Amino acid sequence: MFRKDPFITGEYYHIYNRGIDKRDIFKSTFDHERFMMLLYVD
Repeated sequence: MFRKDPFITGEYYHIYNRGIDKRDIFKSTFDHERFMMLLYVD
């Protein structure tokens, strides 16, 4: 799955580091690595 809208160079984005009720948003190392990959995909 890829982003619907691409990130734009020079824009600011807020990236959350935890979910509702301070829950972790990454349940595994794979989830975190997938997030990082999708963040940098052109």
